Amino acid sequence: MLDNCNAGTGAVKGTVYNDASPNPRRWSAARVQRWLGEHRRGKFAALQNDGFFKLCDGADVCRLSVNDMIQLCPDEEGRSRPKLVFAMKCLQELASACNIGELSCVPRSPM
Repeated sequence: MLDNCNAGTGAVKGTVYNDASPNPRRWSAARVQRWLGEHRRGKFAALQNDGFFKLCDGADVCRLSVNDMIQLCPDEEGRSRPKLVFAMKCLQELASACNIGELSCVPRSPM
């Protein structure tokens, strides 16, 4: 898997990232990693250095299924796979909320 981020410009995939957007589909890999550290007061902070999230931008994470993740991360069997899947599902729910215009997709400042 190639690094899709390319310094946050999206140049590798021909897209421009918008890390300020509330929709994670528009986020760079770096913004996804930052979200992992911020969401639910750092619930997924341990995944910030995970190779899977370093290589995937928000659009990549949002389009993956659980089966895709299992194929991409066969070595993550056991303790870390449930966290990877849960983090992926949380990002997908956030993206879904943004697509239907719910206010819940707007990022909130940490408490």
